[in-house]
Amino acid sequence: MPQDSPDFDMSIAQTSRGPVAPKQPFKRTFHGHTVIDPWKWLDDPKSEDVLALVTAENEWAEHTLAPTRELRATIRQEIQSYTQETDVSAPIQDGDYWYFTRTREGIDYPAHYRVKGERPDLDRETIGEGEQLILDEAERAQGHEFYASVNHVVAHDGELYLWAEDTSGGELFDLKIKDLTTGQIVDDAVTGIGYGLAVTGAWVYYVRMNQAWRPHQIWVHRIGTPQSDDKLVLEEADEKFGLWVRRSRDGQWIVIEAEAALTTKVWLIPTGDPSAPRPFAAPHEGMRYRVEPAGNHFAITHNRYREDESLALAPMVDTAQFNPLGPGADARELCPVDQWQEVWTPDAGERLLEVTAFADFTAAIMRSNGQTAIRILHRGTTPVQLTDTYSRMSWVEWDEPARVLEIGSNRQWNTDRIRFSVESFALPTIDADWIVETGEADLIKHKEVPGFDPSQYETTREWVTARDGTRIPVSMVYRVGTQPDGTNPALEWGYGSYEVAMEPWFTTNFIPLLDRGVVLALAHIRGGGELGRGWYEQGKFEKKPNTFTDFVDVGRWLIEAGWAARDRLAALGGSAGGLLMGAAVNLEPNLYRFVSAQVPFVDALTTILDPSKPLTVGEWDEWGNPLESEEIYRVMAAYSPYENVQSVRYPTIFAETSLNDIRVSFVEPLKWMQRLREVTEVGSDNPVVLTVEEVAGHGGGSGRSKKWDEVARRWAFLLSTLDATSRLT
Repeated sequence: MPQDSPDFDMSIAQTSRGPVAPKQPFKRTFHGHTVIDPWKWLDDPKSEDVLALVTAENEWAEHTLAPTRELRATIRQEIQSYTQETDVSAPIQDGDYWYFTRTREGIDYPAHYRVKGERPDLDRETIGEGEQLILDEAERAQGHEFYASVNHVVAHDGELYLWAEDTSGGELFDLKIKDLTTGQIVDDAVTGIGYGLAVTGAWVYYVRMNQAWRPHQIWVHRIGTPQSDDKLVLEEADEKFGLWVRRSRDGQWIVIEAEAALTTKVWLIPTGDPSAPRPFAAPHEGMRYRVEPAGNHFAITHNRYREDESLALAPMVDTAQFNPLGPGADARELCPVDQWQEVWTPDAGERLLEVTAFADFTAAIMRSNGQTAIRILHRGTTPVQLTDTYSRMSWVEWDEPARVLEIGSNRQWNTDRIRFSVESFALPTIDADWIVETGEADLIKHKEVPGFDPSQYETTREWVTARDGTRIPVSMVYRVGTQPDGTNPALEWGYGSYEVAMEPWFTTNFIPLLDRGVVLALAHIRGGGELGRGWYEQGKFEKKPNTFTDFVDVGRWLIEAGWAARDRLAALGGSAGGLLMGAAVNLEPNLYRFVSAQVPFVDALTTILDPSKPLTVGEWDEWGNPLESEEIYRVMAAYSPYENVQSVRYPTIFAETSLNDIRVSFVEPLKWMQRLREVTEVGSDNPVVLTVEEVAGHGGGSGRSKKWDEVARRWAFLLSTLDATSRLT
């Protein structure tokens, strides 16, 4: 390490370009290709010298952003003004109770409540009769700079409430179990767990992470006992897979899933005393499937016959055949694939994502014609055989041409309705119940946005032809009356990885931009899931460069079509979208005037070459394995942002990261800043700036006021750079 070298000067130079760290050349050679990385020494996140550079970056950022302070305060106030601070969520039924959250003016975190009986008519200002406070997150957050809660579960017919807390941003959580009859926390023994929780009787199943932050084990804890007495249920040795645990809605099963990008494994355990898990079916490389216990059968979404998946059913199994939990695994298959019976193949252009089963119907969550959709599979009353289980199908409908329609939280097994939501860029979120038999929507709550007039904004869906002839969908929103006359400031954003579909969700964060004339364009580029599995596969492995060229081609189109002025186009992306930012700006440095990269994955090749780093091995199914494949190595070497910075003038670049980010190390943008300052033409009108949150994680800080601060800082810098600080009349 550098500090072991007596001739290595660790001092950081303060320059007009920003902090400049010393270089210590490090040679890396793979597949006959040698790279010199002068800032490899920064890859020691606990080093005092690295933390000194973090401090210098934050001081430089504060200095550089100082002229935007007044605008930042204005935008923060605007975002806050569009927020109904004192509010109540749509209630969700679980057993005899309805659960909901309340937010309060001036308080950053919500409070969780419940009330017994019929669906309540809740008042946002007044706590109603019979409402019981079950968790006050603001109270739990006291004394902590960061607070997040996950894994909220109701158990024992409403007697127990379970959740898990993180106070660092590192995404490791401590379990809390509260007796709702006494209001006391009765168990806080379990610490350091991951996402996913299932409760049955006195037993709690949870996920543990290894040193690489991979969810590799499922443990079971008996409520009221020390964690040292917990029992290991399952360990997944293959580093490509991460584990997840849940309880089925029908209450009969604990479902354990091991997921990789290309392959799935599933085990089942009957609810009750812990039993040895049994594999649902023998795994096959490249076979993805998901099992939904559905009362008297299993519903299975899978890709055995089409990559966009189809639905099969399998007969229910006898729980008596399970062995008690003990050493060793039970490898007997429950439902071999030759027992699966195909019942539904969606049409071409439809992507089946998963199904959610209820006593009398099953809801299919899908994409159809590029948009989100929900289809209802109605159960027949007297099915003669398994394939007759579903007698007819219908759609959840909403008369809105460009919208996001998504299933909500549905905890009841016996129900005649499903909770769903609908929204768009200009439509604040609506929560509603779909009455299955009548095909009607029962409006539960329409999000109130004080001062927001949706008639002032126009949304469109455009199609842009990429350089290889592929048509790329683009969702756009702008103020009514905006013309494509080549003068507008514009912001393009995207993601394009992991088959994640970016949707035109509503957010109050965009209103200050729209009200200053910024045209917003969401590019649905390849590598995402907007147009099915094939759309994803056209943007991964050796085809990953399509993701970046698609984004650049949409940016070019925005200028050529007149939606963006040539010198007023900005770009934004986070995490894998931060990789997109770095790759796109290397491809065409003069296209964008401002680039916002949040927790950016910009030193991708270095990370993916190191199996000891968190998540790396599992990521090989997403990016490819450059250790084994020379082709993948050379593809990644050609697009990894840190290694491909050009010696030309770059746009203003604003990167944001967090010290406790376990998913993308803050070291990556730290190194990127150094490369940009050394190689590119950086000046006072195109600075490169990095902010590092010291107590936060991959999602930034916690609490809504902290989020407002972060967004306002970002927008003030962007708007000042694009010369778009004045609100439209």
